[in-house]
Amino acid sequence: MSEKTPPAPAPASPAAPPNAIFRAEALKRFNSPEQLDQRIRLIPPAMRVMAASATVIVVACLVWGIFGSVPTRVIGQGVLLADGRASHTVQPVVSGPVVEILVKRGDHVKEGELIARIQQVSLDTQLASNKSRVASLETHLARLKKAHEQELAKSAVTYQRQKEAAEEQITAGKSRADRLRDIVAGEEGLAKRGIISQLELANARAQYDQTMLDVANAHARKVQIEASEQQKQDDLKEVERQKQEEIDSLQAEGARLQAEVNIGSAVKAPVHGVIEEIRVGRGDVVSPGTVLATIGQVSPQTFEVLAVFTNNMSKRIGEGMDVHVRPASVRKEEHGSMRGRVASITELSVSKAELDSILRNSELTNDLMGGTSPLLAKIEVFRDKGTPSGFAWWGGQGPPFSVTRGTRVDVDVIVERRSPVALIIPAFRNLIGVEG
Repeated sequence: MSEKTPPAPAPASPAAPPNAIFRAEALKRFNSPEQLDQRIRLIPPAMRVMAASATVIVVACLVWGIFGSVPTRVIGQGVLLADGRASHTVQPVVSGPVVEILVKRGDHVKEGELIARIQQVSLDTQLASNKSRVASLETHLARLKKAHEQELAKSAVTYQRQKEAAEEQITAGKSRADRLRDIVAGEEGLAKRGIISQLELANARAQYDQTMLDVANAHARKVQIEASEQQKQDDLKEVERQKQEEIDSLQAEGARLQAEVNIGSAVKAPVHGVIEEIRVGRGDVVSPGTVLATIGQVSPQTFEVLAVFTNNMSKRIGEGMDVHVRPASVRKEEHGSMRGRVASITELSVSKAELDSILRNSELTNDLMGGTSPLLAKIEVFRDKGTPSGFAWWGGQGPPFSVTRGTRVDVDVIVERRSPVALIIPAFRNLIGVEG
């Protein structure tokens, strides 16, 4: 067979314009069937994935909006109690630095057992001054008594001499009076017979009367001497008594100060239990109301949460509603919340005194009250021995550590569940101005 020789290309016309070449090439490519079998891509693959994802999301939202639910929560705060009681607080009754702490965390203590000692600087100073004053007065009184004894001994000699002189005068006077009595009796008989005159009889009687008067005066002097001696003794004893009364008064004041020091300085356990927390150290200055330590029960049987609600929606809380309890020591994002259920809730607001009578912790009471009058609820928490914390949790095992009594918690009470559509429709009606 003879091969066909392809025709030679026609030479380009030199008279054709330059842009005519591009028009010819475009016409050639347009008439060529090389790319007629390729698809035209109107939507890129990435856009198709995005469209599919958006469709799935929209469908999921529609399903959730119709069949899902949105909970209405009332948030409060509270504390975990054991057997219906919070941990007891140990507080001093006086101000001063802590000089000694006699217990440590985990120790078991009995009611009345010494927990710590507080130094009362002011009372200690007063007590030391009192003791010094008492010692000084006692020394002074001892010296005074010794001086009084010496003075009484000297005066006793003088008084004894004076009394002996008076006794001698009395004895001599009585003897003379006896003689003069006999003389007067004899002269009375002589005077009757006229042997002596009445003047002589009168003189004899006068001598007798004077002698009796001297005897009486001597008796009076003796009595006065004895009275003076007794008065001197009484005066000295009165001085000693006054000094002793001053000492007794200071000693009584010292006993009172010592009792205050003993009572105030000794911080004792108010109840039997175990030391859960020690909040102060040696040297810390404390005052009445400061919490030194907390004491919990040894083996609690039941646990519950005592919670307060200040929200206006707290009136909607009822018994049996589910509660999410979030301990302050647990991160909700990691471990969730404890399962709880409303056991009871007060109809009226509670006072600070009422809450403090349950908690017995003024600091915790003030934190929970927050200057308001909230409703008080008791929330039952569920136990689960299979979890490290000992409590049941809303999904999961909870934290890998125990949750102890006295732990501060936040609580969410689910008071209502509504579908999203039920929430959106009223909002949409309000937006477009349709009532009903």
